[in-house]
Amino acid sequence: MQQATLTVPSGTVFGYYDPGTPQGQKDYRTVFAIHGFMFNAYVWKEAMPLATRQNIRLVSINRPGYGKSSPLSLVPRPGEDFEAGFKNSALDLLEFIHAFVEKEMIAGDLILLGWSFGALDAVSAIANIHNARDTVQHTMKKLKKLIMHEPGQVSLGFSSSKTYFYMAVLPILPQSEHSFFQSWVTSYFDHPPESLKPDVIYEYFKKAISDVPAIMVCGTRTSEHLVIPAWQAEAEGVKVTWIEGGNHLSHWDMPEHTLAAYFQS
Repeated sequence: MQQATLTVPSGTVFGYYDPGTPQGQKDYRTVFAIHGFMFNAYVWKEAMPLATRQNIRLVSINRPGYGKSSPLSLVPRPGEDFEAGFKNSALDLLEFIHAFVEKEMIAGDLILLGWSFGALDAVSAIANIHNARDTVQHTMKKLKKLIMHEPGQVSLGFSSSKTYFYMAVLPILPQSEHSFFQSWVTSYFDHPPESLKPDVIYEYFKKAISDVPAIMVCGTRTSEHLVIPAWQAEAEGVKVTWIEGGNHLSHWDMPEHTLAAYFQS
């Protein structure tokens, strides 16, 4: 897979990994995958070659603050409030997708995939398509599916978005907290999958799932805090596909099963 960068009109730089065009294929699907926090775009490495063999071009994007993407800024742009910050970040992501599609002359369907906290970026982007430039809106007509892979409650607005601040700054917290989080979120938990909606994030989630066919994917052995949003999303009408034995890093540990869950419907 190749690593490259692309700069959007706002000046934001996105670093990304691209396996290239599936060999000998013209009619393929392109998936734009967005990672969560504490990990980066490299987390899709194990899934990429398998996706390519299934005629899928899996492009993994580094969110701001990760890899070769622009540094994460806690300073708002001029005139930017909390909601405007989400909107501007969403428009940047849409500009990236548009520029990539134009550069690579992609004619096939597009899919947006958000894993963990990256689901927030995905739903925010879809909910703001109508605010994008006309040429970007035209490109996004190719978008045929939204995949949400184990988002937390905050990523969909099921809990207060004030938690967003903690998640956004976590990469700059003491290393001890990094180690604890990585150990905890990639552990396996045995529990029965069983089991609230504020602010703009929830509104984005609702608009996204009404504008684009959406599914949620969840492992049966992931952390309970990631099972609960799956049931909440299901109550909102989102189809949930379960990965038997999977945890939060199933796309690394079980890429075949994870891709099957992504694309079986």
